[in-house]
Amino acid sequence: MITFAKADKRHLTFRAAATSLSGQVCGNDIIVNLNKYPSGFYISDNGKHVLSSAMAIGGQINSKLIKFQRKLGPDPASINSCTVGGMLANNSSGMASGIKFNPYNTVKSIKYLLPNGLLIDSSNTEHNNLLMCHDNIGLGLLRLKDIINTDIKIKNKIINKYQIKNTVGYSLNSFLDFDSPLDILSHLMIGSEGTLGFISEVEFYTIALKPYKTTFLCIFPDISLINNCIIALRELGAVAIELMDSISLQSVQHNVGMPKDILSDLPKLACGLLFEFSNDSSDNLLNLDEAVRKIISSFNPLNVISSREAQQQQRLWKIRQGLLPALGKSRQLGTSVIIEDLAFRSEDFSKAFIDLRLLLDKFDYHKSGIYGHGMDGNVHFIIAEDFSNDTRKANFDKFINELSELVIDKYNGSLKAEHGTGRSIAPFVEKEWGKECYDIIKEIKILIDPCNILNPDIIISDNPQIHLENIKALPILNSEADSCIDCGYCEPSCPSKNLTFSPRQRIALLRDMASNHSMIGFSDIKNVSYYLEQTCATDSLCKDACPVDIDTGNLIKKIRNEKRIGLSKFVADLIASELDLGVSVIKFMSQFEKLISKIISKENVNRIINRLNRSTFFEIPQLNNLLQTASKTAPVLVYNSSKLDLIYFKPCFSRIFTSENHDYTDPVEAHLLLATRAGLNMKLMKENSDLCCGMAFSSKGFKSAFIISANKFVDESFKSSNEGAIPVLIDSSSCAFTINNYTSEILSYENYQKFKSMKFIDSIDFLSDYIIPKVKIRKSDMTIAAFANCGAKKSNNETKFYSIASHCSNNIISPVSNACCGFAGDRGLIFPELYGSSLKNFSDEINVAQSLIGISSNLPCESALADTCKIPFYSIVQLIEKLSR
Repeated sequence: MITFAKADKRHLTFRAAATSLSGQVCGNDIIVNLNKYPSGFYISDNGKHVLSSAMAIGGQINSKLIKFQRKLGPDPASINSCTVGGMLANNSSGMASGIKFNPYNTVKSIKYLLPNGLLIDSSNTEHNNLLMCHDNIGLGLLRLKDIINTDIKIKNKIINKYQIKNTVGYSLNSFLDFDSPLDILSHLMIGSEGTLGFISEVEFYTIALKPYKTTFLCIFPDISLINNCIIALRELGAVAIELMDSISLQSVQHNVGMPKDILSDLPKLACGLLFEFSNDSSDNLLNLDEAVRKIISSFNPLNVISSREAQQQQRLWKIRQGLLPALGKSRQLGTSVIIEDLAFRSEDFSKAFIDLRLLLDKFDYHKSGIYGHGMDGNVHFIIAEDFSNDTRKANFDKFINELSELVIDKYNGSLKAEHGTGRSIAPFVEKEWGKECYDIIKEIKILIDPCNILNPDIIISDNPQIHLENIKALPILNSEADSCIDCGYCEPSCPSKNLTFSPRQRIALLRDMASNHSMIGFSDIKNVSYYLEQTCATDSLCKDACPVDIDTGNLIKKIRNEKRIGLSKFVADLIASELDLGVSVIKFMSQFEKLISKIISKENVNRIINRLNRSTFFEIPQLNNLLQTASKTAPVLVYNSSKLDLIYFKPCFSRIFTSENHDYTDPVEAHLLLATRAGLNMKLMKENSDLCCGMAFSSKGFKSAFIISANKFVDESFKSSNEGAIPVLIDSSSCAFTINNYTSEILSYENYQKFKSMKFIDSIDFLSDYIIPKVKIRKSDMTIAAFANCGAKKSNNETKFYSIASHCSNNIISPVSNACCGFAGDRGLIFPELYGSSLKNFSDEINVAQSLIGISSNLPCESALADTCKIPFYSIVQLIEKLSR
């Protein structure tokens, strides 16, 4: 791509997760989307080092480091969605990393590709020779180093600028910190925002986690006095101190964990401090807690919340991590979002904070919340502006110029502390650094990228108005998606992100289609339906990841529902009413396809079906060799009818299909055998064959058919469960989640009252609550791949699932990704490429570890996992049954 760009005089902009909203990946030419770039990582030396691809997600690395009681140094609020490459490109830091643990100071080595074609590995000292021998890069860097060291004014300027957080321009401190061209260039790459080369791999030093923590959230009446409080907490040893002004606090006032009684009427200069202390000793931490309370009491807090409980601590930090989207949600609809990122010296922090508030108010940004990292004098704020209005655009221009005067001239601060320079600050790099240093910055770019092919106008720009151009528009959709500010927090959880679109891309497409002028060009894409809605899993895990609860899955269901009219709606309603008929038709279709495949091959049958599905309204299941047509005969359940403990419901998918079980017992029989071993009585629900939870209809957009199915199911469950006295066991986590989330909008008044009196559990609850305490399980020596599906995750049963798995083996592999498998009800039968794409990384993990079998808690998921990972997958109930014989 670089060779092509140089030959055709084109520009390349590398795009990783793009969670930053500073404009680093807005380009007028070729955007190189790295979503399909390998995203693996390797932990070594008991967690002290991590070798990672640039596309690995920071939060996923931390999830694997936790067992070593370690984590990455940088910890941006977007760590669960941002990539390692993005963190390096911006020199991200975050809430607890400060300067000491940012990428610049925690990188052990990096590999990167330069525009001249050199692939550099900083761990290989011989690559110094490569730099010295090619294009005078090595000599050029040494010449710049001499200039800096011999000019005391430039040298002192650099030293001064890096006493606080600073990511404006290139990392000029590398010329003072290192001697060899290899080390200098490798650290110049950090924070270079893709303007000097492509970073492909990095090895980090990790940092230790202390086991005992206390988290505090304190609300204070006056921010002007908060400097002394922050300094005192920092001197006491706080590992993180987060500051939120009254507007920021009110934007998250409905979040779990917030003190709702005082937030609606806060003084304008009120603020919140969210901070944490950690220690190796519980007793030492207790002494710290007492000292903390003495400090904060002297500042007359309005409210104090503290917790040493992990779940509550996560809730408190989730409040802070979600501030950016929460403030973006409160903007006027249709306005664009700009985020800024400043740093001041600690002694100036309170004064600068108040001056910034006055400046925002002066330019009519009254709703812009200010928040940031108090320990580092680092503040963020969001501006919502209508850039289609020339008057408002001019207003923003005046604001950003006065902001630069406030930060640079008055406080000698940084216009960018940890987000990288971006387009919005590019016109002010020279003002912040001065001409002499800016000339060095320009020379670095010319030395490394003389043709200016990489990400032009980022960091260095001759256009003084670049901060006003190509601002992303956010047209109004009149839906929950209007809250989206394109932060990208949703993307890691999306199963279709590497196949077609992610949730935010689907929203971008809808906005593009709704706008009068197509800025993005999505509306010209072929097979729009395939990209927009056909390959959406509608699992709604994106909602769980979204700080403002945008449910793109539900939005797609509504779009599908709008298309379900006439004959298709009539047929769906008929099937919901007469499910036996629908089950028979699907079984017949499956057997017919197998018959045809003997004549023209399975591949040709699926090729024809795939074309029909993509280009028409048809949704025809493709052949799946791992799923066989299920027998009509149900296992005989032996039970004592006078003392029933559970009612068993077998979902419709399991009544249509079954999988090869080898020496594992059929799932229904496995449930029965375990119940018997635990001394439980269980029977099959009456009229089981004509019932369905309705999830299939809901996900396909047939709302009326969903309503019919749900009401039928609740009515029969109420009768079979002795009017709610007996819990109902659902042999599918996804179906159980659907049932447990029926609403009064779906159910009739009578059935909703019945529903509220009943208890529905899935197989994970069954094992955890009824079987594990009573049945002895022997551990296997096998390496087992365990996959908690989306139903288990949304039911908050993920931890419980992996706890059960730990009873089966000491060698359990779980995915680093939070995405669902992608089978998505019937999507896996219609578009199997969806689960193939979603599970690729997990499949690679398993192949490396050489698992023998895998487990989940949903037959469709197990089929997708087995097909992609090429090992047999079973229900976790089947495995527990085998290990308890």
